[in-house]
Amino acid sequence: MSGIGGHIEKFESATVPLKICSVYGKEISLTVQTNVITSGFPSVNLTQTDADFLELHEICSANSKLQGERQMPKILVGLDRYHDLVIEEDSTKKLPSGLRIAKTMFGPAIYCRGKLESSESVPNIS
Repeated sequence: MSGIGGHIEKFESATVPLKICSVYGKEISLTVQTNVITSGFPSVNLTQTDADFLELHEICSANSKLQGERQMPKILVGLDRYHDLVIEEDSTKKLPSGLRIAKTMFGPAIYCRGKLESSESVPNIS
């Protein structure tokens, strides 16, 4: 990739479409290349009890990948923008497994580790 001052840089990248607003409120659409920012991480893994809870309370998740699929984000949102996306509520909703539900600008998002498996079901390392 050719950059400022004629410097050439090579890196593994992802192509990401962006929309930004100018100081005059004009929306500008861009496509940029970003460095790979993480090796990824698994999504939450819903139990059947969690799925039943969501259906009973008519909660549709903003993320349809809910069975531990590996996520490869192309951008990360910094803490300085957290409150632009997550809507604070007086009480946190929890699923039976301990996962939490956050109300976001995109719809409900399910996050957290939930409850760990009991030590009986986890093999010992020897």
